[in-house]
Amino acid sequence: FDVRINKGGVDDVLRTRFVVWAAGEFQYPRGADEPAFPGAELCTHNSSVRSWATHAGDDFIVIGGYESGMDAASNLSKCGKKCTVVASTAFWDVSTEDPSSELAPYTSQRIRDACAGPTPPKLLAPLRVFAVEKDADGYVVKARWGENVYHEGGEHRQPVLTADQAAAQATTPSAEGKEVEFKTPQPPLLCAGFAGSCKLGAVKDLFAFGEPVAPEGSDDDMDDEDEKEEACDHDHAAEKKGGGCLDGAPLLTPEDES
Repeated sequence: FDVRINKGGVDDVLRTRFVVWAAGEFQYPRGADEPAFPGAELCTHNSSVRSWATHAGDDFIVIGGYESGMDAASNLSKCGKKCTVVASTAFWDVSTEDPSSELAPYTSQRIRDACAGPTPPKLLAPLRVFAVEKDADGYVVKARWGENVYHEGGEHRQPVLTADQAAAQATTPSAEGKEVEFKTPQPPLLCAGFAGSCKLGAVKDLFAFGEPVAPEGSDDDMDDEDEKEEACDHDHAAEKKGGGCLDGAPLLTPEDES
């Protein structure tokens, strides 16, 4: 491998048999290469916020309800700022025995504290954002209601919201597919996670990537009506959701010694 570097303004080339790529994820937000939806470029990605306390505005729309979205919501709440979280999945309701499929315990505790505080975030799901537009008064976030999903929870772990908090947060979802708009004077906060340096960094052409799968519950991953009907079978449905940790992830290649 030839590794081209610049040190003190001087270009140089390092030649090596092996390269360990450890550039992380934080500088490579998801959507930087392909916008998640029209108008995504109008949003502020959460990774670019240097200080939640001094970030301009006091009432925000947060797009995304997983780790990044809950981090933004808890920080805004701690700073006394209002926010509405718009998420396709109510991750704050997901409580299982598998820690890889739900919010981290630390994140869960932070959002518990935020919801019990004086400026609790408003948590809305299932809502999938499909566009952001700018108008004379600020920004318009357009979303579409999804299918309402009940999360049973795990035997040994508790949901983020208490029964009283859940009741206070309760919003009756509209019919699946119905569109709704949210208006905000400042750019919405896009909390869609990170694509990672393997996919967007200088070595992206040296990796192969797992084939992405269609979003869970979409018709794009089913070929015909018979297959959709067959997907009602639990095992077959689980197969169709596939992808797992290989979904869009860097794969081993003949040049990869890891």
